Amino acid sequence: MVIVGASVAGVRTAQALRAEGYAGTITMLDAESAEPYDKPPLSKNLLTGAASADDVRLFGEGEAHELEIDLRLGVRAVSLDLGARTVVCESGERFPFSQLVIASGARARRPAWASLTGVFTLRSMADAAAIRERLVPGSTVAIVGAGFIGAELASAAQAAGVQATLIDPLATPLARILGSEVGALLADWHRSKVATEFGVGVTDVSPEAGSLRVTLSDGRRLNADTVLVGIGVELNVEWLLDSPIHLDGGVLCDASGRALDAWGDPVPDVFAVGDVSRWFAPGRGAHVRVEHWTNAVEQSQVVARAVVDPGGAAAHHPSFAVWSDQFGSKIQMSGYTQAEDVVVVIDGERWVALYADGGSLVGVVTVNWPRLQMLARRTIASGGTRDVMVEQAQALREHAAAARPGG
Repeated sequence: MVIVGASVAGVRTAQALRAEGYAGTITMLDAESAEPYDKPPLSKNLLTGAASADDVRLFGEGEAHELEIDLRLGVRAVSLDLGARTVVCESGERFPFSQLVIASGARARRPAWASLTGVFTLRSMADAAAIRERLVPGSTVAIVGAGFIGAELASAAQAAGVQATLIDPLATPLARILGSEVGALLADWHRSKVATEFGVGVTDVSPEAGSLRVTLSDGRRLNADTVLVGIGVELNVEWLLDSPIHLDGGVLCDASGRALDAWGDPVPDVFAVGDVSRWFAPGRGAHVRVEHWTNAVEQSQVVARAVVDPGGAAAHHPSFAVWSDQFGSKIQMSGYTQAEDVVVVIDGERWVALYADGGSLVGVVTVNWPRLQMLARRTIASGGTRDVMVEQAQALREHAAAARPGG
């Protein structure tokens, strides 16, 4: 077994294989030289200094030795020879396999000016360390992209005493993910926390007298000591381009993680997990790519079972669950959150948005309301109605109001 990629999807696959009783050799390759680590904390606790590199480590040489996994770090895959069942690496090394798991992930999308001194993207531990050094109290930072990563960067900057400006070409940056109403709520909330430039893009960044000049699409210019970029990712699939594996917004897979060819047939003994993969989702009737930590872990377990017991491979139903720590608040979302049929219940600094399709609860977003998040997840899983959850949210709000002094 060869696993290409040692982020959470690759590491959890290796661990799950051993837990399922896989007795063959396992070689895990990764282009980074650092021991495997968790990625979500990069824009959260690691960036703020609340966590150390040891806190976010996923897997080290000791555990690799215990599980009899050959961990090869600093080794970049550059091509796949399916005929010879071999992964070819930049160093010239060739790794033969009987089974292959593609977990090569993604890298930050970089605009043309991203190579300038003082401009950073965030995708690695080294990126987080470099950015943290730039967050000097009293300095200024322009953050390009107001998705979850951009908002977390703005939050970390504000906490460090840095003057941040959050920029996004969309007037409501999160509307594509959360719908127009909830996206507008979060946009207003972000405006209350940091300076924002929503509805304008960045056309250029250039050096200017020891700082950086940021040119906006409406012609205005901003100056910043640092520019941080969070505008999405590009998939690490170049090494697969000359192979029969079908690439269409990711490695296309069936519902058990088996990679497909251009005719939709499984490629024998080849699987894909994590950000690089696009699995068939039975509940959606379509292939979906889910960039969530929880989903990567679940996929690894499904693939491990499919490798050990090919005849018993189970269909995976993707977990659409993600969280984000911003400005001292915790945002959690689960399920399908793009439906426009949404009811919002607000209780001071906490609120919930409940999304419905035909009356059934299909998605939930909460801010500082973890109890309601868990109740809603159970309701989604059981096929319950949105009305029941609205009643529960209102009851919890009334109970909290009664418990307050003078309530």
